[in-house]
This record gives sequence, C-alpha cells and structure tokens, in this order.
Amino acid sequence: MYTVCYFFRKHVFSVVFYWNIYEGLCITLQVLVVANPANTNALILKEFAPSIPEKNISCLTRLDHNRALGQISERLGVQVSDVKNVIIWGNHSSTQYPDVNHATVTTPAGEKAVRELVADDAWYVTNTVSYDK
Repeated sequence: MYTVCYFFRKHVFSVVFYWNIYEGLCITLQVLVVANPANTNALILKEFAPSIPEKNISCLTRLDHNRALGQISERLGVQVSDVKNVIIWGNHSSTQYPDVNHATVTTPAGEKAVRELVADDAWYVTNTVSYDK
C-alpha cells in the first residue's frame, strides 16, 4: 500500500505542478505521456487538467497502436487509414496485448473484419506488437 500511495502522491504532484505552468496553453497543448504506467499517468493528467482537451492527451501506447495499424495494413495491402478499431491492452511493455477482435478494414469490396481476412492468432501477437526493451 505504501508503494501505491507514494506512486500516486509523486505523480499527482508532478501533474499538478506542470499543469499550473501550462494552464494558459490548454487549447493548443498536446501531451505525450511516456513514463509507465503510461495509461494510468495519462488518466491522472486528464483528471487533474480538465482544461486540456481529451484528444490532446496521448501516451506511449500510441506508438504500439500505430505499429499494429501499420503491420495490419501492410499484411492486407491497404492504407493505414483504412484499418479501424485496433486496441492495445496494457502499457508499453512486454505484457501488452494487441486486440483485433473489433478491428475492421475498408477494402474495395466494402468493410470487412480483420479477423476474417487474417485468421492467424500467432501472426497478430508476433507482428502487431513487437516491444523492444
């Protein structure tokens, strides 16, 4: 419990400190959270800096999301912008999990489920997220 309390006290203080510095820039400020747990830290920032638009807060997991989109689009021979609804669960680490269960791709024949076009679970784990320590 002490570690968790210390973690939150330490990170909430940092968020509040920097928030006070950048408060006037909220409309154009874009934040990339890089310290793990990046997802949690991004959520803390969102809660303590409500004037920063939600769409302007991202975290390192976005890198993994973009990588997964790129790998899927390359495999299917479509543009990255044609791949939708890929989810990366977890933080930027070796425990993250690419989820394509809801992913779709726009093809000349219409929108199709990614799972329908690539029915290979091992490929998803091996190719959509290759975390480098």
